[in-house]
Amino acid sequence: MCPCVIPKSRTVAPALACPQDTMIHKPAGQFRHHIKNMKTKPTIAILTAVLLGGTFAFADSATPKGVPKDYPLKKCVVSGDPLGEHGKVVKVSNGGTDVYLCCKDCVKDFNKDPQKYTKMVKDAGKKK
Repeated sequence: MCPCVIPKSRTVAPALACPQDTMIHKPAGQFRHHIKNMKTKPTIAILTAVLLGGTFAFADSATPKGVPKDYPLKKCVVSGDPLGEHGKVVKVSNGGTDVYLCCKDCVKDFNKDPQKYTKMVKDAGKKK
């Protein structure tokens, strides 16, 4: 007989059926030893599948909205902040090269020395 049960004549609400016999469990929290008897492999498999599925589902979302997947950088060349962190990504062009900035505030700094920032994007594209 399971040590965590009490006779049916002393029913305790809410009652849970004991998998070992026809007796009734004591209130929740007093029968933790039955957890060892549970089959945990299916539970672990389901949790693993959910977590891995979530990881793969968000793998494509690493590129912020409005930035092409083949863009070589994930950070703003002006501020160094992740693209999309400060709202909508801003696209500027210089000499036929598109440069994506994290926010509108970076456009002013970009316009001070556009060749410097364009070169950073081109160099990053060569490394890829």
